[in-house]
Amino acid sequence: MGQDIICIYCKRHAPPSREHAFQRSLGGDLVSKVVCERCNNSFSRIDQALAERSPVSMLRVASTPEDAFSVKLGGVVTTYDENARIFVELELRNALRPVPLPQLHLRPNGKGNAVAANQDAKQRLIDFIDANLDSIDKVHRFYGLHGLSPDSVALVVTRPNEGYIRFIRPGDEDWYFPMLQKAWTNDLRPQLVANTTIETPRPPCEVSLYYKYAPNDVYRAIAKSAFNVLAIKRGATFVLRPEFDSIRQYILGDVQLSEVLGTDAIALDQRFVVEIPEAEQHISFTDDEHAVVFYYRNPELIALVTLYGSHLYVVRFPEIVFEETEELFGHFFTKTRSGNQPLAFADIAERILLKHFGRIGITEEQARHAVKILRSQV
Repeated sequence: MGQDIICIYCKRHAPPSREHAFQRSLGGDLVSKVVCERCNNSFSRIDQALAERSPVSMLRVASTPEDAFSVKLGGVVTTYDENARIFVELELRNALRPVPLPQLHLRPNGKGNAVAANQDAKQRLIDFIDANLDSIDKVHRFYGLHGLSPDSVALVVTRPNEGYIRFIRPGDEDWYFPMLQKAWTNDLRPQLVANTTIETPRPPCEVSLYYKYAPNDVYRAIAKSAFNVLAIKRGATFVLRPEFDSIRQYILGDVQLSEVLGTDAIALDQRFVVEIPEAEQHISFTDDEHAVVFYYRNPELIALVTLYGSHLYVVRFPEIVFEETEELFGHFFTKTRSGNQPLAFADIAERILLKHFGRIGITEEQARHAVKILRSQV
């Protein structure tokens, strides 16, 4: 048994757990042991909101190579198959690759279609229905598709032992469950087994995407990234200071929303995190990867969190007074779990000069010369 730690979030004495300083789902590979298991587990929802259901999600899926690690876009993704006249349930994976989930479609007239990416996927569909046929009404269900009107009930397998049923409308259970249970063993299953060809949709030109965007969860995940990295850079004892208690509680779920909102406004807690629109971004520290850069000028401490080189968030910490030798310091993370590195003042200055020399009003040659001088003085 290892020694207990003081968790940097709940401040309890507890055994440590492996917490990624920067979200592993985004490519982070730096692990710390300054968070307890209870707090670590509680962050799953906000990390998933950032990775799978946020403005960052599409870029994450598009820019993560297939040989890195498996990613997918959250929510419901469909495309319409004109030949079969069904909305095919998909997963959008690495490099925006559409992968049809194993699925069985049934209509009220008893006709149906099965879709699978390959024979293994088809077998997962058969195995799932075999295992759940007697209790098929217990499988997770939802109704319709956002903005679409399908005419078939879809039983979809998401993982070998997990799936859902997407009904057209409430009341479809009355015909669907009896029909499937009656036709499966003697009709539908033998057809699936005997059919050696795989019915797959043609590569779609467009997909329909629906997910619930929870910006407060996303902002909390961004604040957590900055707080974790700060603990790496300046130590767990530093972030345990009482000045950080308000942002600590915010990350744990103390979201405070304004009671007065416009009719077209989303209720946001922006005490600590704001997103900078791309058109207003004047600086970034990576081309298409991640960086967390801190700026401190007594008593103001802020973090600039850059995701995939284009999504920029500003995290404002509570005012704090401490001795700091660097006004700028930070850390760089790849998007493929292939490394990370500290960023000192010279590293940050070099990235700014080489990436934004045009905005500064100098040539690239002059920027490289300035970097050479800077490096010689470090």
